[in-house]
Amino acid sequence: MNRLFLVVTVILISFSSCKTAKKAGKFQSAYEPAVENKVMQDEPVPATPTLSGSEAPIVFKTEEVTIERSEENKYYDFYVIVGSFSMVDNAYKLQSELLANGQKSDVLKSETGMLRVTYLGTNSEQEARNQINQIRKNYPKFNDVWLLKRK
Repeated sequence: MNRLFLVVTVILISFSSCKTAKKAGKFQSAYEPAVENKVMQDEPVPATPTLSGSEAPIVFKTEEVTIERSEENKYYDFYVIVGSFSMVDNAYKLQSELLANGQKSDVLKSETGMLRVTYLGTNSEQEARNQINQIRKNYPKFNDVWLLKRK
């Protein structure tokens, strides 16, 4: 008797918990489509500031790096990074493009195994930041340029 009561109670609870809060009609979905939020004509819309490439914050990372490929084999405290790759061929291709355009470039290997292609190596953080702003202004394809500090 107690088992029967327990089984019936469990069945009733399981069926009652499966009900939907809203019953759908014959051809209606059980869920309402998303309603687009509309701005009233009388309400002023606040302007969202858009940052140009040179005004955007500079990404700054600190990593242990080793020189993978370089003409000078000289370490600097700061590097301006224009590309990060997991495949050596891709890093070397970008470095070759930079060298062909007269820019010094190194390929560094980070502690995570990523290959970082540099645009500039320097011991001055301010010089590196200035160079990043110049790159963003003059070379839109490198708008994601960032600053690496060597550990």
